[in-house]
Amino acid sequence: MESYKVTTAGDVMFNFADVKCLKRNGNESVTVEFKERYIYLLNPKTKEYERIKHNDTTTVYFDQLDDLLEFLADFRLSWQNYLDE
Repeated sequence: MESYKVTTAGDVMFNFADVKCLKRNGNESVTVEFKERYIYLLNPKTKEYERIKHNDTTTVYFDQLDDLLEFLADFRLSWQNYLDE
């Protein structure tokens, strides 16, 4: 059974169970990459469903370096708490 932990960081709400990785983009932003997910869409020509893969990302921008570093610290702490549960 997959655990769900919805959290808010930098005005972005996400579920740790869906997070694949976090990437720092210099001193101005952080990109959260989510695990692959699939949707099925009906192709009107073939009348068959096609599986479409999504690999969503969200980028959070910061005006100040201190805000970015605080976000990263909060994220790491929340992530560790999620893993420990």
